[in-house]
Amino acid sequence: MSVDAIFSFADRLSKLSALAQKRRDLCQKIENAQRRCGSCNFWMTAKCPRERQDNKKGHSVGPSGDSMKCQQFSMKQSYIRMLETWQQELQVAQTELADMQQANSAKDQL
Repeated sequence: MSVDAIFSFADRLSKLSALAQKRRDLCQKIENAQRRCGSCNFWMTAKCPRERQDNKKGHSVGPSGDSMKCQQFSMKQSYIRMLETWQQELQVAQTELADMQQANSAKDQL
């Protein structure tokens, strides 16, 4: 195996690894936005059941930002737009990853 072949293999492996990490990150962002209290219209308002004030003790019932969504969950428009962008980026990353894997398997067969 030549030095060029080794560097070529390392480059392909690096690109595959970066794409796989990007895909994992995007999946995590999408999952968190869909399941977390902080992406709700009611978060940090008086209508949020997790942010209600306890008048006896003078502090909020929270914490809520990273809590799981409740039954009143209504996603903010900004998160809806971000989700659309992230899902498009995820589709592109998955397509690129599949293409690279297919190209690598074809090169490995040669």
